[in-house]
Amino acid sequence: MKIKTDFVTNSSSSSFIVAFPQKIETIDDVEKYIPEKYSHTIFGDAKEQTPMRFTSKIVLKKLAEEISNGYIEQEDDYMDYETKFCEREGITKKELFDNIEWREQMWGERERRRFDIAENIAINFLKKLNEEHFIYLFHYGDEDGEYFAEIEHGNIFKSVPSYRINKH
Repeated sequence: MKIKTDFVTNSSSSSFIVAFPQKIETIDDVEKYIPEKYSHTIFGDAKEQTPMRFTSKIVLKKLAEEISNGYIEQEDDYMDYETKFCEREGITKKELFDNIEWREQMWGERERRRFDIAENIAINFLKKLNEEHFIYLFHYGDEDGEYFAEIEHGNIFKSVPSYRINKH
């Protein structure tokens, strides 16, 4: 039995896909939509990025990849994929994990399903936008202190189209 003896944390982090109606050029472009307490942080983080345009052909793939790297609440059938795979193939879970080809097939199918779910979420997010929007990606976690925990959990992007990706 292994026992963890070092520091254990219950921290979390999240990524945010955020669409602003214009490119962020000044602090005023942020303060229109983000509470003043957080606007300088968001402005600084946005200025370090090249925003994605709604019209870009790679934006859907980039957003789907970002979403698939987090916890997806809509992935109910993904979470129990092992059981479904075993039932479909007529094998037990022990047989699945004793056979590398079945495991690799199951993991590949599961990851493709996960990406499909993430892609559908990204498509639905993009449907809310128009060609004028600029899309930014942000990442904040409570492991960086109370201020960043407020950004992560405080719904500060509620005034603009946004999607939170839990990375717990």
